[in-house]
Amino acid sequence: MARGTRREHQVRALLEADGWICLRAAGSLGPIDIAALKRGVPPRFIQVKSDRGTPYKNFGPRSRRELVQVAHAAGAEPWLAWWPPRGLLVWHHSDAWPAR
Repeated sequence: MARGTRREHQVRALLEADGWICLRAAGSLGPIDIAALKRGVPPRFIQVKSDRGTPYKNFGPRSRRELVQVAHAAGAEPWLAWWPPRGLLVWHHSDAWPAR
């Protein structure tokens, strides 16, 4: 299993352990890797990245805009789950993403 796929499964497992219901969009090549739902909390549309160095290496402005647009159209919050090799999972809400 590729590292990116493994990280998606790990993120999903962590969310589910916290009471979220998760849907994984495997192989979709779209803006969403995981859709997460939990009663009383806004839904989350999540992109998972496992790149070295920076969370935005392969999550450029166009991809970020697309995730924000899709999430807002569905009433969800856009999130980036960045889990680099040999690093710890870091959550980035779209409010903190760089403009470029």
